[in-house]
Amino acid sequence: MAANHPPRRVIRDPSPRAAQMGCQARSLSGYPGAVHYELGGEASPIHTTSVGRALKTATVKIRDLPDTLLDAHASAISPYSVAITRLDVDNIGLIGSAVLAEYRGIHGLLTARHVIDALRHQEEFGVVLRAGTHRFGIALAHTTIVEADEGPTAEAGPDIGFVRLPDHTLGQIRASNSFVPLERHRDRATSIDASTGLWCLFGCPDERSSVTDSPGRTEFKAFGLACVGSPPDSYQTRGDFDYYKITAEYSANTGLPSTFGGVSGGGYWQTLVARNGDLYTITDLVLRGVAFYESERAGDFRTVKCHGPQSIYGWLIGRLEAEFSSQFTGKEPPRAAQQAVEPDVE
Repeated sequence: MAANHPPRRVIRDPSPRAAQMGCQARSLSGYPGAVHYELGGEASPIHTTSVGRALKTATVKIRDLPDTLLDAHASAISPYSVAITRLDVDNIGLIGSAVLAEYRGIHGLLTARHVIDALRHQEEFGVVLRAGTHRFGIALAHTTIVEADEGPTAEAGPDIGFVRLPDHTLGQIRASNSFVPLERHRDRATSIDASTGLWCLFGCPDERSSVTDSPGRTEFKAFGLACVGSPPDSYQTRGDFDYYKITAEYSANTGLPSTFGGVSGGGYWQTLVARNGDLYTITDLVLRGVAFYESERAGDFRTVKCHGPQSIYGWLIGRLEAEFSSQFTGKEPPRAAQQAVEPDVE
C-alpha cells in the first residue's frame, strides 16, 4: 500500500456502511526541493460506538459526531505522523507514511516493511514534518533498520518495520512534531477496552499529494488524511503478529480517496472521548496499529489491513531490546510486552 504499489486482491463480504466528512487544512509556500504538509481530516464508516467517561458511557452514531471532533482527531494525531518521500528533484514523490516512535531513547520511523524496501533505493529520503515548507533529508546510511521477514503474500503479512533515525536529526523533528512513547502506549493498550471509543486511520494517500514545478523550484505537497470510525471489523493473531481489518464504503463517502496507496506505514489509533452535552473532548489517544495493505475495490467497498498492538508492543519492542539494549536510556529495565485486550471478532 505504498505509493504507486500495484493492486493486490482480497475478497471479503463487508456489511453495508455509510460515512461523512470533516476537513481541516492550511496553505504554505515552497522553495527548491521543498516538501509541503497539509493537515486534513475525514471520517469513515458510520456506525455506533461507546463514548464517555468511565461508568457513564453512551452509544453514539459516527454521523452524529460534530466536525470539530473529527478535526480534533487530525490535530491530535498529526504531530506523530509523517510522510516519507523521494527527494530527487527529477523524481520527487511520496513513498509512504510513518509514525514517529520512541522506545527507551531509541527514536525512529514505525512503518510498513514494503515502505522500507522502497527506501533502500534512495541514498537520501525526505521526511515531511509539520513545520511548514521545508527540505528535510536523511541519509539512509545513517539509519538502522529493524524489520519483519517478508510474509508469504502481501495480504498475509507480516509487513512491519522500524527505521532508527540518527540523533542529529531529532532536534529538527521535535521542533514541530512528537514521538510516540511506546512504553506508555504499551501500558495503555493493555488496560483500555478495545471495543469502545473511536478509531482513526491516519496517513498520506498518494493521490492527494502533488508536485508543482516552476522556474528554480520543485515543490511536493502531502495531505494528511484522518479516517475516523468505530472499532475494527476483525482482529486476528498469527504467531508473533496480529492484524486488524477495516472497511471503507464509497457509496456514502465521496471524500474517501479512490485508493489508500501511500497510507502504508500510517498509524491506526484508538481515542477515548468524553461528552458533556454537545461538547466532545478527546481524553486519551493510543497507538493500536500500523497500516500495510489495501484490497482491490469490490463494488462500493475496500478493506485496509493493519498490524495490531501485539506486533508493535510485543514483536517490535522485543526486536528493539535485542538490537539496542546497550544503548537504552532511562532506569526501567526491559520487560516482556503483554498482549493487548482485543474484541473477540473474526
